[in-house]
Amino acid sequence: MRARDKFGESIAEIVYLNEKAKDDSTNDKIYFKSIVLLLCAKLEQYVKDSTKEYIDALLEAELTKSTFPEKFIVEIINNELLKIQERGVETYIKNDRCKERARIFSLIWDESYKIIGLPKEEFAVSISNNGTTAFTDTYKKIGLPDIIKNLKDYSKITETMGVSTTITRSVQDTINKLICMRNNIIHDDATPPITSNEISLYIEIGEDFVKQIDDILVSELQTVIEHTSDN
Repeated sequence: MRARDKFGESIAEIVYLNEKAKDDSTNDKIYFKSIVLLLCAKLEQYVKDSTKEYIDALLEAELTKSTFPEKFIVEIINNELLKIQERGVETYIKNDRCKERARIFSLIWDESYKIIGLPKEEFAVSISNNGTTAFTDTYKKIGLPDIIKNLKDYSKITETMGVSTTITRSVQDTINKLICMRNNIIHDDATPPITSNEISLYIEIGEDFVKQIDDILVSELQTVIEHTSDN
């Protein structure tokens, strides 16, 4: 998906800053602060971009209720009920724009209802300081509540002086640690307890996170399209 490609292209500047940090040990902590902030921002942007791209792909397929992902339908209905709660029933039913939005409730009873438009910005939720909990909330809004919980651990084999060592890290825990460092920098001007080698590992784990999410989203889309073709 394009969101994955975009993330991969954007990582180059983080790699560049890390190389600069290696060459400037006197000021490396300054680089490390910038790297942590940038890497978190790029991961958060990927989550938003991939969410919107997934929605676009579903809408382009012009699916009916019978072929649209069921969990996503539940979130669509929940989202509209929330809008009614926010505006108040009386205001909602008198507003022409809301009346148009209310057509989405046809998903409750009409199997042939075709979903051709959604307010994407309402499903790509704002990322907060809550680590991967915010990522979970975002993907839940598009019907994928367990995508973060089911991420596989990152694993890498390194070799030093002929001795092989396997490095294994929880992707979710690592990203949470990174976001915690980001929050400490923002709120307390803290210096992240990190090295260039550790940053390289964080970059690799970030790339693995994006790859795993991308693979899942592509697989979900393929399943939906195949199901549509069968019908």
